[in-house]
Amino acid sequence: MKAASSAGPVSAALLSGAVIMRNYSDVPFPQAMSGEQKAETEDRVVSALAADFPGLIKGRAPESEDELLRLDELAEEAVFRAEQTEAYGTGLILDTRHPIRAVVNRREHLLLSATAPGADTDRAYSLIKPLERAFSNGGEPAFDRNWGYLTSTVLYSGNAFVGWCLMNLKGLWQLERNKDIVKKLNSQGFILHPLFAKVSGNLHVLFNKKQLGETTSDIIRELEGKASELSEMEADSLEELIYDDVDRFTDEVTRALGVMLNARIMSYRELLDLYTVLRAGLLTGFMDGDCGKLDAFVQSMSPRAMREKLGILSEREEELTRAETARSVIAQEIKTNIY
Repeated sequence: MKAASSAGPVSAALLSGAVIMRNYSDVPFPQAMSGEQKAETEDRVVSALAADFPGLIKGRAPESEDELLRLDELAEEAVFRAEQTEAYGTGLILDTRHPIRAVVNRREHLLLSATAPGADTDRAYSLIKPLERAFSNGGEPAFDRNWGYLTSTVLYSGNAFVGWCLMNLKGLWQLERNKDIVKKLNSQGFILHPLFAKVSGNLHVLFNKKQLGETTSDIIRELEGKASELSEMEADSLEELIYDDVDRFTDEVTRALGVMLNARIMSYRELLDLYTVLRAGLLTGFMDGDCGKLDAFVQSMSPRAMREKLGILSEREEELTRAETARSVIAQEIKTNIY
């Protein structure tokens, strides 16, 4: 078997992220707020952020898709723009060129999140740290000497920080080693959970559950270390699958490639399932391709990302467009070494 190409993936991690939760000390959590308190707190949070980021506009949850598009156009050049939110709360989102989001008064007074390619939670955290500092301009954060930063969910009180890595663990799950791995990670303060409810999927999210007694830097370092360990275990598992039955492995990879090159209709779930198989082919060197570009392509095909770029599409239009784009990108970016 040939070695993975230099353009191939360096780990099993496709994407990583960081989430920060913050509240003010002198007002209730959003779930217990009166209408007046909610409005005042929204103004307070937005004003605090706007002091450091002048392009900020205050948004609210749009009442329709048409209104969402009008708000997008209005704020196209602003640092933030309005985002449709669930249930209640003001949605704020950085310009779509930046992988940063902020939501006000949903579960917390402010929830910040950012993403970065690969296993780089530290990079994601660095993107939202300035916004976290800006939030403090609006008042004293809710903080307790024993419990750290206080959140509406006790589990997250402490650092009120969650780091995560989205990982393709096809080999480990196919060899049914998941139970021991999940149990070990849980004892070490981490959770590994399938991306979808159906446990048979290859994509899993690794994230921390430890808060108290840990600094954010400690959590990030340990999380990235666990992601690296899982990547090594995944590489070993793929090697074992190939050793056991190389024909079956290459058959699965080439079938996935064939579908991606020929499908006319494709859901996002199907795209993800097929890509996890192709990525295993890239990792093991049976295919050549720039995994960073391909990871970014897959993310750009999510329903939300397609809406942001193309506007409102029907479900069928979305599936047709996704399949057409996949055919073009995969043909251009992947070269098979299986003959």
